[in-house]
Amino acid sequence: MEMGFSKIVSEKALFLNQSKSVEIAMTWIEEHQSDTDFEEELVITGIQEQTKPKRTKEEIEAAAREMSKIQHEKFKLKQVKQDEDNEKFRRN
Repeated sequence: MEMGFSKIVSEKALFLNQSKSVEIAMTWIEEHQSDTDFEEELVITGIQEQTKPKRTKEEIEAAAREMSKIQHEKFKLKQVKQDEDNEKFRRN
């Protein structure tokens, strides 16, 4: 930042080069100055997933049963709608 680069660019250069050295970060900046996303903030995803507590086998099985139940209900509703549509079509 002391060399005139924004905080976003400085942090991105260091992060993308694993903070190896300022010289390596400067090389990255020189090589990427013309990139369209050069001044865009670096967004790191997946951090939330790493901090989630692990679920037990029983919790996973219960969630799978619940998802199966929901899918079955959706299928039944879709089938009822299809039957109603078929009946309307048959009457016309």
